[in-house]
Amino acid sequence: MLLLYQWPESITNEAGNPCRTLREFYGGPFFNGEGGFLYQNLIPSRSIDQSFPCLPGNDKDAFMSFISCMLTWDPEKRKTARELMEHPFLIG
Repeated sequence: MLLLYQWPESITNEAGNPCRTLREFYGGPFFNGEGGFLYQNLIPSRSIDQSFPCLPGNDKDAFMSFISCMLTWDPEKRKTARELMEHPFLIG
């Protein structure tokens, strides 16, 4: 059996060096002396809820609640896959 898979090209930084991590790609530092993030241009100017204009009101609210449970920074507060399966957005 012949496989026709082609390995993807490596991502390279401005110097042309292959990168495996964001630190290798961007080079750092990432924060200024006051702790402010230096790459504000990487953060989208619109919020997530503006990305789904096709969802009607109640569906959009339920969907936003659902994804906010997944996108919580603190892993202790983030819902597990099992907990997400019981979210009203999925069970309707």
